Amino acid sequence: MADVSAKDADIDARAGSLSLRMDLSAMWQDVNRWKITALTLTDTTFKNDSGTTQLAELSITDFTPGEPAQLLIDGTYQAKDAPEPIPGTLNGQITYFPATTTATESLRLTQTTITSTDISAVCDVDAKENGKAIPDVATTPDDILPIADL
Repeated sequence: MADVSAKDADIDARAGSLSLRMDLSAMWQDVNRWKITALTLTDTTFKNDSGTTQLAELSITDFTPGEPAQLLIDGTYQAKDAPEPIPGTLNGQITYFPATTTATESLRLTQTTITSTDISAVCDVDAKENGKAIPDVATTPDDILPIADL
């Protein structure tokens, strides 16, 4: 598909092209068993109040919840008042774990290379919402660096 757009209260998204390949017979199964053979977005822009993300390419191949899939993101981010965009590429494996009765949903990035003009790194990341609120911490004028500022 070409010239795809979507908008909600917080973000305006436009893609020059969207390509999706998947086994349609899996649509009648549990969504957590779906397999996306390939999803590719090109020339995509996400705009919100804080800035603009432009993706030359975002591609995911062989995606099934709970299983590693290849992920490539090549693009830039420009904060609202920044003079120039920050380029970056992320290339690695992503695993999405849906929420269950005993665990919250989470993402895992493994052997992921992140490159930009100022950084080049290979990392593994596990990310999930912990659901815990950070309590207010009492501070005093004598604090060198109030913990609430950290």
